[in-house]
Amino acid sequence: MSRTTLLTAAVLAVCIGGVVAVADALVITDEERLETFVEALTGEVSPERIDDALSYVNTDRVTLTLRSPNGTEVFEEGDGAALANLARRELASLEGSDATLIQDTIDIDGDRATVTIRARTRMGLVDANLQLEKVADRWLLTRAYIR
Repeated sequence: MSRTTLLTAAVLAVCIGGVVAVADALVITDEERLETFVEALTGEVSPERIDDALSYVNTDRVTLTLRSPNGTEVFEEGDGAALANLARRELASLEGSDATLIQDTIDIDGDRATVTIRARTRMGLVDANLQLEKVADRWLLTRAYIR
């Protein structure tokens, strides 16, 4: 091979590698979207973080079943505001503190995903099993089991 051919091949390889790297950086995978969900559930508890977490809920599109030590509640079409009020009320005592992520797993199976989280708050350990469904390229929470 001539020197010009080798140089051309090297330049092409670098360009192709650059295009692949840029494309990878621009494409957000389902795993990355769900990691963002985990980030919204952990860290400093604030109204903004609560809103970020609630952005994964749309009771007008999918029903949400919430089970906690306080019982089980079902939120359906039109219940979004009631759910948001409940979340804000329940988390008010934790505002300003941190929910420190201890462990999480994300399992994706097609248009369904399960996210499990263990976090430490000033109230103690919290375990959550969260099930989501992909609806029109958005992951929406369908079940939340909090212990």
